[in-house]
Amino acid sequence: MGNLSQIEVGKIEKLNAILVKHEEDIYTLAKREHDILKTKTGLVDYELNVDISFYKEEGENPLVSWEENMKQRFTTGSLSPISNKKNHNVTSTCWKQNDLNSQHHCWLLHRLYDDFFIPWAEILEIKHIWYDIQITYQYTCDIDLES
Repeated sequence: MGNLSQIEVGKIEKLNAILVKHEEDIYTLAKREHDILKTKTGLVDYELNVDISFYKEEGENPLVSWEENMKQRFTTGSLSPISNKKNHNVTSTCWKQNDLNSQHHCWLLHRLYDDFFIPWAEILEIKHIWYDIQITYQYTCDIDLES
């Protein structure tokens, strides 16, 4: 794993800034839905997930897709670290490059290179992100045949 050029490192930093904004949007939209769901009458439980896909070109098959569980983030503070403002940069385990290792990486960027092992060259070709807020409403009711 060779060192990246200064231009590539700069593009990674720029991409991260863009992804931070998308993380904030995802969090805000999911939080809004969570707050609405808490007020639903008769709702027993729900699932609140975000499906995230990255594309090199819009309309092509995604480079990568995954689902983030957002409900747990709002109810217990666990699981999805989307928009938690922490530094998820772990590049120093593979790249000994100070300008890359010193960057502050958001969760989405971390997932791309560390969890899905997408090479930097492909990450830098990403042109489109798609995310769906998925809500599953869960209801139950008792049936009493004796009354």
